[in-house]
Amino acid sequence: MRPALLAVCVGFMMALAGCAEARPENEEMVFVTEDDPAVVAAMTQARETLPIFWRLHEAPPPGYSEFAVKVGLPTVSRDGEEHIWIFDVVREPDGGRGRLANPPDDLGDLQHGSLVTFKDEQVSDWQYEKGGKLYGHFTTRALMDQWNEVQRAEGRERLSPEPLEAGVQ
Repeated sequence: MRPALLAVCVGFMMALAGCAEARPENEEMVFVTEDDPAVVAAMTQARETLPIFWRLHEAPPPGYSEFAVKVGLPTVSRDGEEHIWIFDVVREPDGGRGRLANPPDDLGDLQHGSLVTFKDEQVSDWQYEKGGKLYGHFTTRALMDQWNEVQRAEGRERLSPEPLEAGVQ
């Protein structure tokens, strides 16, 4: 069982809503095994709905912003992956490229803002903002019960009631 480091920004209002801020020093990282049922289900749903993200990203309707994906990248000192948010996403055949939204924990020389490329199969989550609410965030929602009450309240305030926007297919 390999550990998977999910770089869910527990203080995610700063790192995900703006997607360009560095992770605060006191932010907690959430470690889970790669077979955690809630996380596996969340990642599966995110991948199954990735075409929705790409369609909106390619031709965003008015009021849509903050497009980002969470991507699993191989760690340097551990056998596993670090799942970290990528902003300034550009679509490429079978994947994309973008910049790390926060400082990684174990990705070698990569740092906040480093340009990375990825394949669609590496995407473990996605987000966009509409009307002040974040859609997507499947893994964030799956891990919120591990956060303290203040962090959960911030998450509930910032996230849309459901990960998928009604009427968007």
